[in-house]
Amino acid sequence: MSLRPWSGQSPASLLLRGAIQLVLCGFFLWFALRLATDGELAQYAEEFASLRLIALLIGVAAIGVGVLALARIAVGFLDFSTATEVTGTVVSVRDRQTLDFLPHSALQALYRRNPHRIDARKRRTELVLHTDAGTRQWTVHKSGLVRDLRRGTTVRLTVTPLAGHVSRVTPVPS
Repeated sequence: MSLRPWSGQSPASLLLRGAIQLVLCGFFLWFALRLATDGELAQYAEEFASLRLIALLIGVAAIGVGVLALARIAVGFLDFSTATEVTGTVVSVRDRQTLDFLPHSALQALYRRNPHRIDARKRRTELVLHTDAGTRQWTVHKSGLVRDLRRGTTVRLTVTPLAGHVSRVTPVPS
């Protein structure tokens, strides 16, 4: 399981999503500021104190999410120009789902509320390679890149260092 935030996402996706998130945070900050300083609401003294508290909470949340958006944009920008190649032997290629590391009973308790028993968890493909630097794992969002890989195959990956986006998988002839 990768502990990298935004694991496997492309740099362009990180930049676009970060920019959208930053614009939304700017809107919520503007809204919170208007809510806290609106003169027309000041005539309702009791409610105005509650509204100012709500505006403060909205502002703090928007700033926190905005900092994460800036981090996402920075990671996307740095990953755009720093793709590297990694060569190794395939240890495993598995389809994974969100929270699949939990015990089966815990998964049943979490997803039992679904009346149609449809498993709507996000799916991803996990590629594990044995490289010169040890065993490493990547999340591959385009499963077509690794569809034909088998255990023991030597491959060369083009990956970004921060988000770990796999853009190319090339089998290496033995």
